[in-house]
Amino acid sequence: MKPSLFIVCRTGDSGVTDYSFCLAPELSKQWRVEFLTANSAGTHPARGQTEVIPVFRRVRNLYVDLFRYVYYILKKKPQWILMQSWVSIPLIDAVIVRFFRRLGCQVAITAHDVMPHHPYPWSRRSISFFYKSFNRLIVHSESAKNKLLEMNVRSPILVVPHGEYSIFNLDDLDKIGARRRLKIESESDFVILFFGHIDSRKGIFEFAKVAKNWRGSGVQFIVAGRSELSPSEEAKLMSGHCRFSRIDLGRVPFEKVQEYFAAADLVALPYREGTTSGVAKVAMAFSKPIVASDVGDLPELMREWPGVLISHTDIVNGLSAAIERVIAARGEFRNCSEKSRTKYKWDNIGLKYRDFLVS
Repeated sequence: MKPSLFIVCRTGDSGVTDYSFCLAPELSKQWRVEFLTANSAGTHPARGQTEVIPVFRRVRNLYVDLFRYVYYILKKKPQWILMQSWVSIPLIDAVIVRFFRRLGCQVAITAHDVMPHHPYPWSRRSISFFYKSFNRLIVHSESAKNKLLEMNVRSPILVVPHGEYSIFNLDDLDKIGARRRLKIESESDFVILFFGHIDSRKGIFEFAKVAKNWRGSGVQFIVAGRSELSPSEEAKLMSGHCRFSRIDLGRVPFEKVQEYFAAADLVALPYREGTTSGVAKVAMAFSKPIVASDVGDLPELMREWPGVLISHTDIVNGLSAAIERVIAARGEFRNCSEKSRTKYKWDNIGLKYRDFLVS
């Protein structure tokens, strides 16, 4: 029988959940994989053959569920535990991880974001203690690895690309089919997509300004995603609605994500700040070039993925110029995107995980 590996992710409907469902089939080639996550993951469209163990419930039950989680580990005693970020509070999780290691479990973590987006004054110290608790760590960029080294983390660290989110490509839609579903009349217009959480930190107002000031025909701008704006900010965004071919504020159902990306010619990530981007990985799955700001690990990604990197200090001018550049060479960018996907396929990533954990 294969040795056991438990993937642990508290959320059942997040980007980290999507990542776990992509990775699990590859790790199952080496281990018997169980996915310890929230109840909501049981109906996830990408669940496939992954065994889901719903040890977590809603946030209000989290600290009670920690006992369920620890009890399940005590009962099963897997050889490996692979965590996807912290479960509750890093300091508490660190104690639990060290307890698991005393039981004989090997514990690793994929640090998707080394630090939280909104840290407290004490976050760096507690998170440093948390990361030092693990046997091994996996990150998606050299910049993330350097942050761990700055925290004096001495356990082995693997840098492996974040895989493409091909799980969203359910129907293998072509551009024409996707645009028909979205009721975009033109099949030849150049479509630029802003997707994901809609907030000022992601540069939505800069994107809207570029759309509003765009001169010329044959270009359409789409905004889609869950809004985190205040009512006044939403009103400000909607005031430029006439310049968008679509603006869909609200959670996009899993099965509809493919429509937006298949319909697009370019995906915009004009972030003012950030660490990484799950939206970029969806764009990659659909072979779309990207325009991204130079924040977080995006500069590393853009060295190898077709698109244009712009300055986060001059987003409006940079985004406008980048769009013009991609339009002028759209065929070249599209072909390069299709050729660049190999590195981000899950069989390659799973092999690197397996080699790293068993070495």
